[in-house]
Amino acid sequence: MKIDYITFVKIMKILITGIFGQIGWNLAHIARINGHHVVGTYHTHLVESSFRVHRLGLMPENLETGLLSLPFVPDAILHCAAYTNVDKAESEKPKAMDINARSSNFMVSYARKIGAKLIYLSTDYVFDGQVGGYNELSIPSPRGVYGLSKLLGEAPVLAYEQGFVLRFTPLGHGIRLPHHPLSLMDWVLKCARDGKKAPMFFNRTSSPVSSQDLWEVISEILSDKQNQPLLHVHSDIKDLMQIGREIERAFGLCHTTTYGFLSHNSYSKIRPFKAHLSSNFTQPASLLKSLEKLRQQRKSYEF
Repeated sequence: MKIDYITFVKIMKILITGIFGQIGWNLAHIARINGHHVVGTYHTHLVESSFRVHRLGLMPENLETGLLSLPFVPDAILHCAAYTNVDKAESEKPKAMDINARSSNFMVSYARKIGAKLIYLSTDYVFDGQVGGYNELSIPSPRGVYGLSKLLGEAPVLAYEQGFVLRFTPLGHGIRLPHHPLSLMDWVLKCARDGKKAPMFFNRTSSPVSSQDLWEVISEILSDKQNQPLLHVHSDIKDLMQIGREIERAFGLCHTTTYGFLSHNSYSKIRPFKAHLSSNFTQPASLLKSLEKLRQQRKSYEF
């Protein structure tokens, strides 16, 4: 007798802040494909979509009131909204701190009131990049305001009994929103299209992952298979030149990437050189498989 095994997935109501950011937008689609009910919030950019969305200011003085007025009580919150301009954060420190750090306190307060899980998306920029290979027990030491603001935003989430922090480096996305800067993957693809070389810093490391890779970990949290509050989501390749070669391989490119050197200047001063992550709790994602999935999701290159 043939037996068909059915995997039962708990359907959840998920609130995604910053749904019109690259990460939020892709996670929203992945969550819906997996059967979850998704509602999003946005701050400035409104994108035409079939999702229920609500405008929500990110400044702390308005955030909690706005959250409590939402006509939707989620089971889980993916806090993707963030101030992400690394360079501009140096001159807009109060704004970066308000959005990335102080807002976390209100997100935690709201999550606690409704009994929801809260997942805060963080960054490899919380580390100084002196040695690389950072795991969840490594001591953070951010180089710039952006990294510091994200690190401070982690603290209240980790103090919440249903709070989770995911640190990662973005690789690229299956669906690209044109109002956002190019991801690493899209930058290489654009260089190929324009007939230009894409210099990959040989003295910098990274371990980028896709939105789908992130979702695999988020799904384990939502289904109670993962209860570690701080997690690093990372890929199996750390060398930027090799990452470039894998992008070429996945997308059928040839000799687009070339060696580059990251100098010590105002750009590198606030960014980690050796930024690759490792983990005591998650397995590395296959970079090539992630890229091949992203290529499948792309019907055409959009820039």
